[in-house]
Amino acid sequence: MHIVTTAYLTPRRLTSISTWPAVKMPMNPFDEIAIEEAVRLKEAGVTTEVIAGSCGVTQCQETLRAALAIGADRAVLVETATGLKPL
Repeated sequence: MHIVTTAYLTPRRLTSISTWPAVKMPMNPFDEIAIEEAVRLKEAGVTTEVIAGSCGVTQCQETLRAALAIGADRAVLVETATGLKPL
């Protein structure tokens, strides 16, 4: 069994669109909890692989690297220039 979790960017402070590239984008706390739980399930032998996925701009790579550092086995980025909104 494989577990796939999302990794969504959440801007800390966004004063204006012109500062977008300079804003630090940490992982959504709920996604971080999901990845940690998926890693625990893998360590318990319930699953064989943890995959983190994200859709968005190139900055999402930092978030996926954080997911890999937590313990995800693979990361998938669907890169798009279109602005995406959460559900």
